[in-house]
Amino acid sequence: VSIQGDFIFISDVTVDIINGGAAPAGGNVTFTAAVDADDQSNNRNLTINAGTSTIDLQGAVGSSQALATLTATGGDPGIPSIFLESGTTTGQQTYNGFVSAAGDLTSTTAGAIRILGSVLLENSISISTAGGAATDDITITGTVDSDTFGTHALTLNAGAGDIAISQSVGSSGLLDTLTATGASISLRNVATNGNQTYTGLVANGETLVDRIYHLDRGYDQMEAKLRGLGADIERIQ
Repeated sequence: VSIQGDFIFISDVTVDIINGGAAPAGGNVTFTAAVDADDQSNNRNLTINAGTSTIDLQGAVGSSQALATLTATGGDPGIPSIFLESGTTTGQQTYNGFVSAAGDLTSTTAGAIRILGSVLLENSISISTAGGAATDDITITGTVDSDTFGTHALTLNAGAGDIAISQSVGSSGLLDTLTATGASISLRNVATNGNQTYTGLVANGETLVDRIYHLDRGYDQMEAKLRGLGADIERIQ
């Protein structure tokens, strides 16, 4: 399926290339330009299932008028197969597959952003939820790396939601910087060319930073230094 030119939804849309599971290989799905809802009172839901084939959203999604939700499933988990220029929704975004991201992913009102696979950064990008609720999480189950054209910065902002990246960050393609803000932050090995910033001290309640051994490598007596800034912090063995 290839849709040429700008696309404006006047109702919810499902693009099902697998025919309800009868054709699991599916087929490629391409939108060559911008994808938007018709108006603010009619935010639309977009669901794309390409099976093991690719999804290529070449234009910005929701930049002129946000979609309600976006769900995309496609490709081989070992190679980039969901290509995103950028994505803006009022609610949840879910990507089932290996995402190649050229621009920001944003949920503006309420809802998590979940990438059930790895992420390849084509540019410096941000992934942000509204952050007003504990369910406004950011989840990435695979690795996160820059592409071969340079090091790129990643900013994650979940506000009152949680941030979890299950696999290594920057191990195959070094990131420039990593900035993460959330109620709890769970990461594995992180490799950057520049700063790593983890923010939770200004949030109400408790912030948990998990797997901090990658911080211990470069920051001696980190807890003491943060206490000197007024933080109520302890290391849980």
